[in-house]
Amino acid sequence: MNRPLTLISNICGGVCLLLLLSACTYSFQFQDVKVTDVPINVLKPGTQEVNIDVVFATVTQKVHETLPKAYFQGMVFSGRCQALSKLQGKLVLIFAQVQVGIPRRQVVRATATVDTLQQIMDLHYVDESDFYPSTQRQTFHGDRSIKEIAAVAYQHITELGLCDGDVTLTQLNDSWDVRCGSLSDFVQKCRFEIEDGKIRDSTR
Repeated sequence: MNRPLTLISNICGGVCLLLLLSACTYSFQFQDVKVTDVPINVLKPGTQEVNIDVVFATVTQKVHETLPKAYFQGMVFSGRCQALSKLQGKLVLIFAQVQVGIPRRQVVRATATVDTLQQIMDLHYVDESDFYPSTQRQTFHGDRSIKEIAAVAYQHITELGLCDGDVTLTQLNDSWDVRCGSLSDFVQKCRFEIEDGKIRDSTR
């Protein structure tokens, strides 16, 4: 076989391989799924105390049944200010699984919304590959650290005289965003960040 024919043969082979890989990539197209009212234990064993470590372990295990390579991306908590120390309210944990393929990567987001009062959760799996989603990983800081953040937020909001409604805590890279308002309410009476246990950028 001469060189031109060999070159053409190699190019055709490469194209066929690309098409084959592309077909394999899209063979795991993910259908959006939502599962509601799943019972979940949120309590520390032997107590009536909400424990975030217990919640995180249970949610992670459940998410991995559908997305075995999913990793943690952050969390949000929203509840009544007076219940912050007990973490009674809605806890949202976010995970992502990234599959590298041709011609694009696939990003599936898993969102677990846990009602710590009712001890049930909703799970929502969405393929967000078309929306250039963030794939940044976050560190899960654990029950003790999160409760310390909640305590600092409670004290500051109480000092502002605003502890009569909902409070939302959102995990950022190295800090927590806190605002007086619920998950579904864009009206806020206060907003500040907590970093290293200290208040910063407080506004009303």
